Amino acid sequence: MAKLSTADLFRPAALDALKAFPVTPGEVALAAYSENLTFKVTDAVDGAVYALRLHRPGHNSLEELQAEHVWVEALSAAEISVPTVVLARDGRAHVDAYVPGLGEHRFASITRWEKGRLLSTILEESADSAVLASHLMRLGSLTARMHDQASSWRLPSRFQRRCLDLAALIGDNPVWGRFEAHPSLSVEEGRRLVQTRERILEAVGTLAPTPSTFSLIHADIHPENVMVDGGRLCILDFDDAAFGWHLYDIAVGLFYLHDRADFAPLQRAYLEGYRAVRGLDERAVALLPFFRLARGLMLIGWFEQRPKLSGTEAFQRLKARVLTQCAALDGRGR
Repeated sequence: MAKLSTADLFRPAALDALKAFPVTPGEVALAAYSENLTFKVTDAVDGAVYALRLHRPGHNSLEELQAEHVWVEALSAAEISVPTVVLARDGRAHVDAYVPGLGEHRFASITRWEKGRLLSTILEESADSAVLASHLMRLGSLTARMHDQASSWRLPSRFQRRCLDLAALIGDNPVWGRFEAHPSLSVEEGRRLVQTRERILEAVGTLAPTPSTFSLIHADIHPENVMVDGGRLCILDFDDAAFGWHLYDIAVGLFYLHDRADFAPLQRAYLEGYRAVRGLDERAVALLPFFRLARGLMLIGWFEQRPKLSGTEAFQRLKARVLTQCAALDGRGR
């Protein structure tokens, strides 16, 4: 028997989950496959378009997924652009979906499909520095508004999301893999990265976790999770949302821009937008390179758990980017 494609393997689960929602499925196409699978669903009756997610087993519990839904709804109530959640007919945000080809159960959820273009695509294709800076400024403002909402929000009872402090990101028992155990690292590269971790821990150890610095964060606001529709920016994919440092949230997006020639003006635009909404002093800004590297080390750890991906061009670019930023931290390079 021929091996099923990813789309064919998971489409039966998507169609099964859709029975619980007020959607009449027409076209059901796989749109993205990473930690979760996302299907683009077009309603056969009214043409409305939805995003159906099949959540990766073992990453978030049902209680954690429910907490994600509650926070997204609270952000929407605060007029922050996030995907619109679609509830099942019985009022649930998540339903069970069985994947027969794998013999596994996944939770499924649906949001309205967001119109526009991904910020990552705009960054790749546009040479207009003023346009790019305006997008980064808006992203900074939007991130600051999210931090304002989370810092002042009274958490509902039984609200469960993980904590992404530095121990969870780059410690001895991280949420993802151990970066220092990645087999592709040379002895010298491994030593450099471990030394960098120690510098990160030393630098950030002076930062106090208070509501003004540490709260619920998205934790994955990189350019592929930002949809741009005219002047509106929408933050996608709250799968990694957790309690964490605001500076880490900022650093995640900036990490992916660091090897661009226009990194400095883009970072200035982002910080200008952030500071227009929420305070951010120079001491905090000085810690951003450490949080950017925490993100890089975490991602190498993510690849360490996925050896089949470690030979890819994406991993090689990541490793080069991290080592370049390590050199910059040491005063060598940009």
